[in-house]
Amino acid sequence: MKKIFFIVIILLLCGKYIYADCIQNNFLGANVGIGSGLLYGFDLGTSSSYSPANGRLIYLYYSACFSPRSTSYIVAKIDDIPYNFYSSTLLNEAYTNTSDEMWGTHRFNNVVDIETHFKFVNNPSTGINTDTLQYKFIARNIDSITHNVALRLELDTMVLDNDGTNISVDNGFTVLTANSIWYKTNGNMPSNWWDYDIDPHISPPTLTGRGHLYSNFYGEPATQPDIFEVANWYSVNGDAQWTIASEGSIGSDSAVVLWWSNGPPSSSGFQISPGQSITWITYYGLNQGALLTTPTRTITPTITPTLVPFVIELKGNFPNPFQNETSIIFYLSREANCKIKIFTISGETVIEETKFKGYKGYNKFYWNGYNKSGKKVSSGIFIYKIDAITENDETAYIISKLSCIR
Repeated sequence: MKKIFFIVIILLLCGKYIYADCIQNNFLGANVGIGSGLLYGFDLGTSSSYSPANGRLIYLYYSACFSPRSTSYIVAKIDDIPYNFYSSTLLNEAYTNTSDEMWGTHRFNNVVDIETHFKFVNNPSTGINTDTLQYKFIARNIDSITHNVALRLELDTMVLDNDGTNISVDNGFTVLTANSIWYKTNGNMPSNWWDYDIDPHISPPTLTGRGHLYSNFYGEPATQPDIFEVANWYSVNGDAQWTIASEGSIGSDSAVVLWWSNGPPSSSGFQISPGQSITWITYYGLNQGALLTTPTRTITPTITPTLVPFVIELKGNFPNPFQNETSIIFYLSREANCKIKIFTISGETVIEETKFKGYKGYNKFYWNGYNKSGKKVSSGIFIYKIDAITENDETAYIISKLSCIR
């Protein structure tokens, strides 16, 4: 009995290594999930020796060698058919981990192989610190005829505890608040993007991430994407994996998406001849270069204010992730009746509260982790939506996600 007890303890202590492999240096830590031999998820954050230690740059990173969540996605389109990298229909032929690189190969429909590499490299702007993760994809035609290939990379950004991280592009600290899209064919593709835990107009960020889309001077050049978008995670995830973000607010849950599609999403992609290959590269890591100068915010006063719009703002749910219970904190600018719904990523309703009385100011909705059938939910990621309506029929809503770990 004692021997069995110690075996169980060892498995529990090592369990975090069974489903993930990782790399870590003095700046960053990265995890890639391994499920049934497949690369199924990845995340990124600061290393345990960096300050702030174990800070998130991609959703739910805890530290190196913890199993990541599948909220960031890689999707390939082969001959106009999209394939999710984490689908059970894909084969991972190999998986190797070195001190600074993880890589694996997926085979699509037995005609195209795509190698995926996660590697720590020198900062593309300074060439000094190995503080940046390189994402490299090598698509090879293993068939006897030509095939069309396109690729889509979605990063579920989260800086420290801010899931609605503040994101800006080349023009500096102007934080984007609405879904935004750039096309290579328009000639205005940003060369860099930044994300911060705090809006830099309000106070200095504790942690700043930086993505390099092209024009880096050190190491392998980044491959300019055909499309780059900054959007609400919910609008580019799930069934939206081969469509661009619709109009709307980024809100409290942000993501960036890169497309190498040789045109708009409807394009067939790049033609690859038998035995030939094509490589796409991008970078995301820490901003170790000189920060841009924070501009002084110019405030134009409203001379004759009209009715203040009704708004709902999300503070977040605490704790997140949770084990047994959590509370969702949100702010209302006016008293309103609220409907709160929690559902799975696939859309199945977990619980629904249709008569929650919301007061002006901060409100708290408590969830004990049980579903509508009175059973505890299993570990996983859940979506919650809060709809609010005032007595004057003004409406507002928010959508975000939370995580349960049993």
